[in-house]
Amino acid sequence: MGRVTVAEGLLDVVSRDTVALKAHATDWRDAVRLAGRLLLKSGAVNERYVQRMVDIVDELGSYIVLVPGLAMPHARPEDGARRVAVSIVTLKEGVYFPGREDSPVFVLVGLSAVDSESHLKVLSQLAELLSDQGLISRLRDVETYEELVALIKTVVSARRDEAAEK
Repeated sequence: MGRVTVAEGLLDVVSRDTVALKAHATDWRDAVRLAGRLLLKSGAVNERYVQRMVDIVDELGSYIVLVPGLAMPHARPEDGARRVAVSIVTLKEGVYFPGREDSPVFVLVGLSAVDSESHLKVLSQLAELLSDQGLISRLRDVETYEELVALIKTVVSARRDEAAEK
């Protein structure tokens, strides 16, 4: 696969191979590694990138917990990103990140970016998804990859319709 263009969106960089639904993780490190291993398995990153995803939380804290219930683990492009990709992991039981012991994370969206621009469309669509108040519980209810894709399409479409009405 070649370099992803700026125009590609979330569903262009998520695949059946980068999704794990109702998974089990013993702690936040295990959950982050799971999100990273999905990226590794798809060829989007190398082994070092996966380890850096964990190390960055150890070094910088739990800033990757973007909203209650959801974290976006990632590393820097130079840590071993090969192409833009997203992994999505939903957990049966939540895990707690350092300093966030009051709010378990049930959804991880792993991100691989090769530079500072090629993933911006993906982040824009992720922001649209995150603006949906019930998204975390809806993601936790998803049973299949097809249901996940349908949910993403529904939420992104609804956000676009709302924006067009304004």
